[in-house]
Amino acid sequence: MVLGIMKRFLIGLSLLATTFLAACGHSDRFVLVNPQGMSSADAFGMSDIPYYEKPKFINVLADARLSGVEISLLLQGQTVVSRSVDEPAAMQYSYFKPDGLLAINPRPSRLVLGRWRVEQDSLCYELGEERLCSALYRSSAHANGVHIYYFARLGEALRPTVFIDDIQSGDTIPIERLPQAL
Repeated sequence: MVLGIMKRFLIGLSLLATTFLAACGHSDRFVLVNPQGMSSADAFGMSDIPYYEKPKFINVLADARLSGVEISLLLQGQTVVSRSVDEPAAMQYSYFKPDGLLAINPRPSRLVLGRWRVEQDSLCYELGEERLCSALYRSSAHANGVHIYYFARLGEALRPTVFIDDIQSGDTIPIERLPQAL
């Protein structure tokens, strides 16, 4: 019983410390949307790195796999703008609502609703009958202090499936891309 209480206390303390460090900009685990001293016009972000250059940042042995806590802190309440490795021309917007709702806008006039959650150190999501889990990685290499974040499906060989172009605060799925009726 005492060990269980201590374990919960340490997990809570770790979560609190990670949140504090990320909020203060002292954690190298998170991309600062607007680093100190830079105006928003001068800020360099993930979307400034051309898509065709992103695979050059991948080093499976050196890249950091995010923990479950880091995944939650990075995605919860955010809209992720991403591109599939197989369909680089298609931008996808995914909103990770804090209550577990996942809204994905994969192409114009289409909205897919599902559920998301973090299991151990993986992002798992259900879309209809389909249930998938992916790991989220942060590249060890960077450009102008910006690292590449990418998803990789869990399996035998690690292969990036989706590169993140941007992480936007709140639900920013473009209204004009939503269907007229759900």
